[in-house]
Amino acid sequence: MNVEDNVRSWTLKGITEPEGQHPPHPPQGAGDAPDVADNFRAAVDKARGRDLAAAEAYWGRHEASPPGGQVHVAQWFEYAMAHYNAHSYQRASQLLVKVVELEPADPRGYNNLAMALEAGGAMGEARLVLEQGLGAAPQHHGLNYNFAKLLLDQEDWMGAVERLVTAVQGDPNNPDIHFYLGAALRQAGNEEVAQQAFANVEKLEPRYAFRYINTETNSDYEHFVEDERALLDRLSGGEEACRGNSSHACALRDIVLELRGLEQTLGFVADRQIDGRRVQLATGYMKHSFAYGSTFYQSWRGGVDNTVLMD
Repeated sequence: MNVEDNVRSWTLKGITEPEGQHPPHPPQGAGDAPDVADNFRAAVDKARGRDLAAAEAYWGRHEASPPGGQVHVAQWFEYAMAHYNAHSYQRASQLLVKVVELEPADPRGYNNLAMALEAGGAMGEARLVLEQGLGAAPQHHGLNYNFAKLLLDQEDWMGAVERLVTAVQGDPNNPDIHFYLGAALRQAGNEEVAQQAFANVEKLEPRYAFRYINTETNSDYEHFVEDERALLDRLSGGEEACRGNSSHACALRDIVLELRGLEQTLGFVADRQIDGRRVQLATGYMKHSFAYGSTFYQSWRGGVDNTVLMD
């Protein structure tokens, strides 16, 4: 889902809580946590470092005695997102509920609460929260984008297209929205318009497909493909030898080269992402993209006899 983490721009609209309605979250191990000047900042830092017991201890202190008399909504939000990034989705959801209570007209609270619920596997609750958020802010691009992805899970292609068109209008420079718009249009059978959406993605981010192939911090995928092709050419005799040749080596070469060409196209990536979402829902496994990172490449390369690849 799409994360919105611009916490510093959040404004508290003067909402106060009736006394006792929301008691402070019980400190966990507060006696063991060293005293610090800023309990809020310590709580966020500990959560980001995945020291969640210490984070809750400092947060309990901050919530019990916040500077100014009440915890600012931006602090609830920032602490929630620290838990989310630490994969503590249930706690993030609890904290984001408070954000929505404090700012019921602000779509960001709903959007991030739905994100945390989905990450924790509560898909039905995530959908309800997105619907509530859209009731408050029907044109919000993040809410429409994330709701569209849930509609894709249900194979409601045109419903997803409608939401994604609205999302594009609100955030036209976001390649993710154009990508999923193309994916939805492709599933709906409108390939021509889907390709227009994919063209917008490539204008905004020419190497977008590589997000789903390898990490953006290395070029090992290209090295892998080059070495793979060299190996296949040695096994099969190469392009010239494979013309009209139905040997197993040539058939393997043809299949692999076709796959390598397809996996760099946005249509192929989009189909795979939708299939991956189905797998995610069925298994709870969250990652479902190609990942030819450096570890994979180095392991593969180390197992290849260099004499096969080189003279």
